[in-house]
Amino acid sequence: MSISKRFVIRKDEKNNVITYMEYEKIKGLRFKPKKGKTFDDIINVDEMIIINPSLIDKLISKKCNRNFEKILKMMDVVSDEDDDSGYMLILDEIDRFRKLLLNKYKEYMKQI
Repeated sequence: MSISKRFVIRKDEKNNVITYMEYEKIKGLRFKPKKGKTFDDIINVDEMIIINPSLIDKLISKKCNRNFEKILKMMDVVSDEDDDSGYMLILDEIDRFRKLLLNKYKEYMKQI
């Protein structure tokens, strides 16, 4: 079985310079598109790497806000009930969100 390397080839339109970069060595936010989403008139990809820092910040904040809104909605539903198990589910969800931030997005987060 042969080992294949993947490269990114980029052409600068101003200078007409072609740049080759090894795919595995590119540092940035890696993510995969949603499964089952394919379109006929565009290029379908298995994985994307975002290297623009401002775009990385926007994507991470959007994902984190979505998770935070989900937790707030759970709190709103549980506050209507008098069940303690609902609060335990919320605490578990908060802990899972905290671990996600520490493990996956730690290197992209700014210290305030």
